Amino acid sequence: CKKKAKSIPIELSFSNPFPTPGIDAIDSLLVLETFSFPTAIDEALRSQNTTKDKLEEAILENMEMTIVFPQDVNFNFLKQIEVYMKAEGLPEKLSASLLNIPTTELRTIFLNSSGESMHEYLKKDEVQLVIKMILRAPMKSGTLINIKTKYKGKAGVL
Repeated sequence: CKKKAKSIPIELSFSNPFPTPGIDAIDSLLVLETFSFPTAIDEALRSQNTTKDKLEEAILENMEMTIVFPQDVNFNFLKQIEVYMKAEGLPEKLSASLLNIPTTELRTIFLNSSGESMHEYLKKDEVQLVIKMILRAPMKSGTLINIKTKYKGKAGVL
């Protein structure tokens, strides 16, 4: 009888800038797709004694969005947001969301994880985020938002 390989806990973190266009549509669902960006997790997993082909689970623990530029913009324009991940050969999948965003002049918001494992997406060489949002006010052109994510999961050991 074959013994199952041991799984080890892993952590993966990403930080990606997302430049936004100016948008005037209020109270309508808007869909923006980010550029494709490399997952580049090989080195991070190697340092944790595993590889991406052994990745078994990766659940979003934290998604933080921060307005980097301009300094006079905050998230008051945003009513709600959902962030989906997509990759070649895989369907769009909800990663995180935040509904009923307060109008408290926040420059950083923390989204709630969907709780779904995104490991099949992170195994791909590139992924793309699809951002679905409803605005309560126009979004200023040239707003740069940094999206930081942290995943926890498990993988087979080398």
